[in-house]
Amino acid sequence: MISALLFLRTKRDVIDESAKEIMKKVDYICLRLFYILTGPLLSLIIFYVYNYINDVRIIGYYVAGEFVLITAIRIILFWVFDSRGME
Repeated sequence: MISALLFLRTKRDVIDESAKEIMKKVDYICLRLFYILTGPLLSLIIFYVYNYINDVRIIGYYVAGEFVLITAIRIILFWVFDSRGME
């Protein structure tokens, strides 16, 4: 742990400027995708759960799957943009 603190103390600029710009672009795309994927979830809550309150586990599975999917897409997009460079 001490070696990690010493490393961070000597290397203040761990993330370079191009990575910061790529992360801004990837975060923007993933945020818009999150909005698109959350729309069906809200429709499911309004129509399905209102009538059948006993089976709400499907909403939890959908949210967990959505988070995993967004994280995987974010990693892949960052890898693609970083390998091609900023365009």
